[in-house]
Amino acid sequence: MSTLDKQPYETVYYNFKKQLQQFFDTKFESERKRKYFDAFFNLSNACQGFRKELFLLDDPIPQDQVEQLISSKFDTAKHEIWKQATQFFKEKGF
Repeated sequence: MSTLDKQPYETVYYNFKKQLQQFFDTKFESERKRKYFDAFFNLSNACQGFRKELFLLDDPIPQDQVEQLISSKFDTAKHEIWKQATQFFKEKGF
């Protein structure tokens, strides 16, 4: 397998974050809410656990594993961030 068929774990993590951000950009109806995404992402246990899991894998990660890894954590992270965000926005009166 060539290095073209692999991605560094930082790239995989960035793509994971980017996909989550795109999802939440459609859910957070205001720019005011969207600016909080990074904070929710960084506080998410699922996102931080994913980062640690990637770090433990051989780097770079084979391309055929990348989508599988992202999809295995995406729904958990999405749910966790949504729960944090709705609670925060409710408390702040957004």
